[in-house]
Amino acid sequence: MTEHLIVGLGNVGREYELTWHNLGFIMLDSLAEEYKLSFSTIKFKGYFQKFRLGDEQFYLLKPVTYMNNSGEAVKACLDYFKLEPEQLLVLYDDFELPFGDLRYRDKGGAGTHNGMKSIVQHVKSTNFPRLRIGAGPIPEQYSIVDFVLSKIPSQKQQALPALAKRIQTFVQAMGKSNAKQAVNVLHSQNASTLAKLAERQAKLQAKATKQQIEASIQQTEEAK
Repeated sequence: MTEHLIVGLGNVGREYELTWHNLGFIMLDSLAEEYKLSFSTIKFKGYFQKFRLGDEQFYLLKPVTYMNNSGEAVKACLDYFKLEPEQLLVLYDDFELPFGDLRYRDKGGAGTHNGMKSIVQHVKSTNFPRLRIGAGPIPEQYSIVDFVLSKIPSQKQQALPALAKRIQTFVQAMGKSNAKQAVNVLHSQNASTLAKLAERQAKLQAKATKQQIEASIQQTEEAK
């Protein structure tokens, strides 16, 4: 049996519900709902649940330590189940990615995210998987702190279930032989990736149209 710990980052309290900084909580809540689970039990300094998919055992954790001390809960859970950092997956918001993008990495630094800094500090490793959830760009009138603690606009809230579904599909492939393919699929559905593909397709179409016009003109000239 392969074990995984999936942690969603956020802040507890009604005032933080549906804020950008709670995207990790929101996505983990949706994952739990998919398997008819509710976060009513507090263990390891967080709301805890678990489920199995075949030979894969998943533990879900929402730290109640507030963002800046998230590492305390993560370390407690890893130690209890005797898991390695590589068996961890952290879901968290990232304002440097555009909204609609999901970006997976199997290791790396904490960047500017205080929750990730706390995890790195307590786990004493940067070699753990993470899934960044796009929250950007930050509007000009906001500071970073004000933005991440602001409510997600209602129009963008409507797009959250689709993001959650993509994460659910990705989680279902974790630890399996097609995990690398699952990462590629995850990234290929990003809004920024789709926009680049559309732009590339438009350029190719414009080039083909130009060539058709030039060929038609040449044929007309040759027929004279």
